[in-house]
Amino acid sequence: MPTAVDSRDVVARAIERDHEAFAELYRRFSPRVFRHVYYIVGTKHEADDLTSETFLRAWKAIDRYEDRGLSIEYWLLRIAHNTAAKYLKRRRPVISTGEIDIEADAGRSPERVLESSSQADAVRAAILRLRDTPRQVIVWRFLEDLSYDEVEKILGKSKATIRVIQYRALKQLRDLLEEPVSGVVSAPKGARRPLAVGHAG
Repeated sequence: MPTAVDSRDVVARAIERDHEAFAELYRRFSPRVFRHVYYIVGTKHEADDLTSETFLRAWKAIDRYEDRGLSIEYWLLRIAHNTAAKYLKRRRPVISTGEIDIEADAGRSPERVLESSSQADAVRAAILRLRDTPRQVIVWRFLEDLSYDEVEKILGKSKATIRVIQYRALKQLRDLLEEPVSGVVSAPKGARRPLAVGHAG
């Protein structure tokens, strides 16, 4: 596990356009970048391409990176998220999750739901229907498991604002998961009440 000092040294050399240092950043952080974009776009091939594009963009901008409370890892993830979001706008996907029975369980949070493949499909489809900022808050908070302080640094919004966005986004997600829209997210007749996706706490 690299130390903080070691990481700062690698980043400093990468900023000076040291190819070996940047390759080390790729080795360390590309798996997490891939995981992030794979969740958003849904296919390995696209995630591979977008991971490569993320690091190409990062290389072009690396000399402008400054550690102002945002680590190089989260800087890369922010580039990855923006790259994937722009790709989605171009692709304009229609996500079909079929009829998925999402059981009510108020004790389960979004990140726990993501561990269940069938429920994850429904939740992912609903998340991708959110507007950009609410989607980012949900992804950063629950997929990446970041704190409010970390999300504040990434989005440049206050913790109070992020809490409000999260509360409204979770409410919208519950509504979307309850919405019997054919081809997007639906539950069979007689199914139990949809999952409570989380709370604002």
